[in-house]
Amino acid sequence: MISEFVLENFLEKNLDLIEPGLRLLERQFKINNFGKIDLLCEDKNNTLIIIELKTYADYSTIDQIKWYKKAIFFKFPGNKARFILICLSQNERIPHLCKINNIEFLQLKDKRIPIYTDFLDFSWKEKEIISHFLSNTCFNNIDPLFLSDLYDMTVEEVERIIAKINKKTSLNIKSASLKFTQSKKYSLEL
Repeated sequence: MISEFVLENFLEKNLDLIEPGLRLLERQFKINNFGKIDLLCEDKNNTLIIIELKTYADYSTIDQIKWYKKAIFFKFPGNKARFILICLSQNERIPHLCKINNIEFLQLKDKRIPIYTDFLDFSWKEKEIISHFLSNTCFNNIDPLFLSDLYDMTVEEVERIIAKINKKTSLNIKSASLKFTQSKKYSLEL
């Protein structure tokens, strides 16, 4: 259900979950012509932090990070760098492989981040609204008026779905609608 893009959005705004004092340098940092590092950060000691995000980490993830190591040390010779793999789930051997390859490992468990099994009983419209919320707002507000037009539903249906999502998941979707005021300007109503 959750994509790496959504995970990246969430962590960009919550870097302290990884380590206090991290500072984002760049998202999707292009390394040569072959790859992009999800989050390039710097810690409080000015050490480069290369963060690879996966919803599911497997053996190829370790190979990918090993390639990033070579590329980073070539691009920034003499700089100190740390490499961190952050995932929601993984092959059982990944923590051990990280340790022997000098890659820091963090399995992220945060109640604000939904997992696939949270949504098994939801309809496709409900899943679409959740997906829209996670992808486009980075865990902020959602506009029922916009979604009612997008999914050919009434605002009331959207509001009922939002209430169901909030009741049955750890998500806390707040509803905000843009409406015309008498002066014909848009105002945000919460």
